[in-house]
Amino acid sequence: MNQERLYEILRPDSAGMHAKIFRGVHHSMVAAGIAVMLADTVEPWREAHGQLFEYAFHLISFFFVAEFLLRLIGDPGAPGTEYRPGWRARLAWGVSTGGILDLLGALPGVLNIVFETQDAILFGLVWVFKLVRYAPGLVGLRRAIGNARQALLSVLLGFVVVLLAASSLEYLFERAAQPDPFGSIPAALWWGIVTMTSTALAARSDPSVGISIF
Repeated sequence: MNQERLYEILRPDSAGMHAKIFRGVHHSMVAAGIAVMLADTVEPWREAHGQLFEYAFHLISFFFVAEFLLRLIGDPGAPGTEYRPGWRARLAWGVSTGGILDLLGALPGVLNIVFETQDAILFGLVWVFKLVRYAPGLVGLRRAIGNARQALLSVLLGFVVVLLAASSLEYLFERAAQPDPFGSIPAALWWGIVTMTSTALAARSDPSVGISIF
């Protein structure tokens, strides 16, 4: 199989039969990987089916390692890369968002082999991010966030300034009376973060709470 054909099969929006079969297997592996990861954290299930979980984890890990290698091999077959050396096309893909996610997806199995640790299965959480390339809506969301990043950064900066100023004042005036929550500015800062998030959650469940704080 040449690189162009391999790239076409692995392309997220390809309409070919082989590409559809690959996507079906890929999505099934992602779902199975997340299910195994979650089930392995339930102690009775792990005691009863731990060996089965381990075999399934190895199989799923092997699939994602193979996928990473196939994408690495087939990327020089992408349109527009015919005038670049193969190693440059592969390097460009390797440092892209998709390449990094595929590399992370291959890591759980590698970690399990190298370090021989059962906790490697917890790194299977990264498999769910492999679905990003198959969700056009998430790509649009990333583009919208990118276009609004200056406004979002301004709001975040304002939030940080207000929180830091309030925490400093709490430390200045309350450190003697309440040394536990306000004995230092970092402690006061943590108290402010916890208080704001707790109030926001309470107001979401009961709107009267949000009104009563003003």
